[in-house]
Amino acid sequence: MDVTVTRYKTYPAAVVHPSFAKPLQRVFVVIAEGGEHSGLHAYRRPDERVWHAPINWLRTRLPERERDWRRGVDIHLADGTVAVVTAGGGCTCGPLGRWAGPAWANLVQSRSVSS
Repeated sequence: MDVTVTRYKTYPAAVVHPSFAKPLQRVFVVIAEGGEHSGLHAYRRPDERVWHAPINWLRTRLPERERDWRRGVDIHLADGTVAVVTAGGGCTCGPLGRWAGPAWANLVQSRSVSS
């Protein structure tokens, strides 16, 4: 059985992808590796995922520093496209700001965002 490892999660964040008419903004982003929840997840409300995409882990390198996430990070997806995730300044307002993320992301092993 594969274990899902939460590599990064943040709110608020923006996600840009070529398939979007406009960027997803003020979403809760979770990046997970391995297991059934592997990939890039974006949520608008607690436990309501609005977008998910599998990640090409061979091409994606996650930064270690939070300030790099605030500049925007290219996430190479399994379909060959690239999504850009930009972290906001952190917010504890509203239901997403107080939310700790999806239950599966809090029950699994966590580790540093670096590879």
